[in-house]
Amino acid sequence: MIPPNAQVPRHDHSGEEFLHLLEGTATHIEEGSANRDLKPGEAMVIRMGKIHSPKAGPDGARAVVFRVHLEGEPERLELELARIAITPERLRRPGWRRFIQKISR
Repeated sequence: MIPPNAQVPRHDHSGEEFLHLLEGTATHIEEGSANRDLKPGEAMVIRMGKIHSPKAGPDGARAVVFRVHLEGEPERLELELARIAITPERLRRPGWRRFIQKISR
């Protein structure tokens, strides 16, 4: 559920994300692509590594989301949050090197 007019922070996934919108409306905002408006009953696939930040419409948005991600990698990599607490311990975790490469661009 995304609250009315709220936007999810920019992020990507280490695998594909499958989404089916149940209620409300949303705009899929993906870097390098045109925005896509979604209404109930519509579905889409978000490809691995695509940076996106969906935004809910005035009534919010509720969806069924299914993700297939690489074993040992985090489900979601939020790009803004990475800048605040990169420690040596975190760098040793799976997925962090790819994450740092993305935010360093």
